[in-house]
Amino acid sequence: MSQSRPNSSDGKASRPASATGASSHANGSTRLPGSPSFAQQLFAGQFAVDQIMPYYEQPENTAAAGDSMVAKTKNYCGQFVFPDRIDQHALLPPGIIKGMGNIRVLGMTVDKEHGGNKMSTSNFCRVMEIIGGHCGSTAAMVRLQSCLVLNLLQTYGTPEQQQKWIPPIVAGDKTGAVVITEELAGSDINNVHTTAEPKASGKGYKISGEKRWIANGGKADLLIVLARTPDDYGPAGRVSAFLVPADAKGITIETETENKLGLKGVPIGSISLKKVSVTNSDLLGKEGAGIEMVEAATALDRIVFAATTVGGLKFLLEAMVSQATTRTQFGQTIGCFDQVKQKIANVASNLYGLESAVYHAAAEYDCGEQSQVVESKILKLFASETLYRAVNEAMDIWGGKSVFKDRPLERMFRNTRHSLTSEGSNDLLRKQIASHAVDAGANHQPAEKPTRPNWLQAAEKMLPTSPTIEVKHEHLRFHARWLSSHIKKFGRNCHGASAAEARDGLRQSRVADLATNLFLSSCVFSKLSALMVNGTVPDPEKRFEFDTGALFLQRARHANVELFDQLKVNLDEDETSVADQWLAHQFDENNWPIAAGASIAPSEKPKA
Repeated sequence: MSQSRPNSSDGKASRPASATGASSHANGSTRLPGSPSFAQQLFAGQFAVDQIMPYYEQPENTAAAGDSMVAKTKNYCGQFVFPDRIDQHALLPPGIIKGMGNIRVLGMTVDKEHGGNKMSTSNFCRVMEIIGGHCGSTAAMVRLQSCLVLNLLQTYGTPEQQQKWIPPIVAGDKTGAVVITEELAGSDINNVHTTAEPKASGKGYKISGEKRWIANGGKADLLIVLARTPDDYGPAGRVSAFLVPADAKGITIETETENKLGLKGVPIGSISLKKVSVTNSDLLGKEGAGIEMVEAATALDRIVFAATTVGGLKFLLEAMVSQATTRTQFGQTIGCFDQVKQKIANVASNLYGLESAVYHAAAEYDCGEQSQVVESKILKLFASETLYRAVNEAMDIWGGKSVFKDRPLERMFRNTRHSLTSEGSNDLLRKQIASHAVDAGANHQPAEKPTRPNWLQAAEKMLPTSPTIEVKHEHLRFHARWLSSHIKKFGRNCHGASAAEARDGLRQSRVADLATNLFLSSCVFSKLSALMVNGTVPDPEKRFEFDTGALFLQRARHANVELFDQLKVNLDEDETSVADQWLAHQFDENNWPIAAGASIAPSEKPKA
């Protein structure tokens, strides 16, 4: 679309988006460590201009290093990664991960002192775009190793732990798995029941518990196990993380990959731990800090997941355009039909919005000045739902042939369904994103009972005022105006919400969707601002990119108007009332097939 993209279709580094060059947040910012991130400040009705403008662009030497990795990755995937075979055989050949180690992809998040070739998160995202657009299973495995296993080891491991495990995983000789999920601990990882009882000698722990649906659980050499350790301040204990070799005595693993809907190249295992002995030196990080460590690592994983989704969207957009320009029906190509054009425009504009946000978050992540936890949750939410819708729209354009297993869209459809519930369901993410609205409101509450007149108290609820958004080009003035107005209105709604409203789950979903639209719109506005003052981009390319980005802004504006209206007028009470009645309904065997057991054949009955 435009050469100002961080990763253009030819794999080359992008030219600077702004006429004055890259924005170097790390060197020029006066922000304090630990200060709120850009997305967090949206809940207070603020547009933190120094955190988002000008749009970040990598220095030429950094981008050039990424160019080399992008080229190697594209070449390797084309020669050795065959997603249809991986899906058909439900197996990711070990040689693929070894190959990713050989071309140094697995080391891109690891410091050189540990055997890695650490590069910027933006460059890693560029590489993961390539893999994500090529094979979902391979992308998921690389993310697991780089963003979670290696990230946890490098950040929290002791020198001895790092020396033992990091080099072989970086080389692709060994792999790891993060062992969290249990029957009652899925999205709610605080509900882990697996225990790590201290030995009487004080020289280690005995781990016991049942883990389910563990990615790479059947193939990993290293298991990073979350288990509950005793706590003097609470009977439930605290969750800690342990490094456990997969072949340790007391571990039984049963694979379930063949029964999975999609991402069949990622092995899934159930892991039983029965008094597995570990030493004190196998504790990762501090005792009781397991959940905090995993949540911190997940921020990078979600940003990179969004980057793989960018690759998937690019694949889909190209496939949609190809079919629309070659398939003929009723005497004309189907691209002439308005419904087809609308689907293509939706995917293209969402791709632009997601791509803009991914590379903003990647740059901010490297700065380390603010946590990107909120941004990463927004990215995972938007990316997974956008990709799922895009696959469906691509299948609409490709028609009946898209549902056959020899077509990539059928495989992508199955793969994308996983992302809606993995690493925290999207419903939970909406709740977590909306919780920052409560924080923003609490920060504005008076410390003691107010004594000011009622009219003044009412006026205070109208805060915050409209933020100032600098307009770099006349074509962006309208977008700056509505974006400022919506951010102010969003801040007011967060600030003025009652306790009951803050706990309302459906309201939380709308608040999260508003935050998502405002964050991505801000990233798009920043990128378009840099584009429009860039004198090196030819006018036709500039117009092409601007129209696509502006469409995203327009669609976000319309969605926001509807969401703001629904905060006041909605059918929530009617819907919940009907649902409550159905939840209390007793299904009789005469009229309901599931109650009668007709849906499960004798040979298909689940194991007790």
